[in-house]
Amino acid sequence: MPTVFFENACASKLAVNGENGFVFKEDENAWADQLIKIMKNKEQLKKIGERAKETIPQKWDDVIMQYYDFFSKAIENAKNRE
Repeated sequence: MPTVFFENACASKLAVNGENGFVFKEDENAWADQLIKIMKNKEQLKKIGERAKETIPQKWDDVIMQYYDFFSKAIENAKNRE
């Protein structure tokens, strides 16, 4: 399954829209319209998903843990300054 990114999100820099994922505007209606459109072409989804596995370097679980660690340390540092 290809990855879907919000436009202007840091992670969206990993995607080439329509090549290894999809980049959507951060708007619920536009997002829903795009999802409906791309879900209709199963072959395209499969190809883009395969390219995503080859070109997007990290699993989301790893990215989430990196951000969790980063923000946990930032919060701890902020508490220690008080």
